[in-house]
Amino acid sequence: MKSIGIISTSYDATLMYLEGISKEIERRTKDANATRLVIRYCPDFQGSGPPETKEDWDQLSAKMSQEALDLALKDKCCCVALATDNLREVEPMVAELHELWKCVAQKIQSQSMSAKHVLVLGTKDDMSSPFIREQLKQYSIEMVDTADYSEEIKLIDRIIRERPTDDEEVVDAKELLVNFIWQVPPELPQGLEAVILANPVLGEYICSDDPIQSQVIDAVEEHIRRLVTEALEE
Repeated sequence: MKSIGIISTSYDATLMYLEGISKEIERRTKDANATRLVIRYCPDFQGSGPPETKEDWDQLSAKMSQEALDLALKDKCCCVALATDNLREVEPMVAELHELWKCVAQKIQSQSMSAKHVLVLGTKDDMSSPFIREQLKQYSIEMVDTADYSEEIKLIDRIIRERPTDDEEVVDAKELLVNFIWQVPPELPQGLEAVILANPVLGEYICSDDPIQSQVIDAVEEHIRRLVTEALEE
């Protein structure tokens, strides 16, 4: 039985990966026990916040790298994922542990060989992240600049952090997101190749059934699919 390793920096994100991986395995094999999950816990970013100094970051990166090595060698995990709610803060330090953006880029490339423009939806930090931009640029994918839409970005950030549950609020959130995608940016020469949901909360308010011409990609969902594919390969 192949194993998937998970390094956790957030309990909520770990639960999301556990549920997502289990459902994907059961969907493909009808057997929830077709593979094994091994979890290693690191500091909870939601509780204590990210490290403040370079030395703290270096220590965390070294710890995660060692955890990944142990998962691969001692626990015989075929792949290792980093589960965190704060990719922008963590991923630049431990990029070798997390291939989420590679999975997203390859998903886009599999759909088209033409020039690509993508809109990344997430927190304010995600939507202006130089790290995400550089990761996508490696695959000749251009991340659309949303600097001219500060008010809309604040509202999207609020949706993620406050997670509306009231029926009317949910409708308002969906309308805002769909309208935002339609208007940003209208001057692109080839339009949007894809809309990337960088935060899994957005998947509750926008999906492939919404009236959007561009492909909608849930980044975490795509990463989970890749992990399960690797674990189930002969």
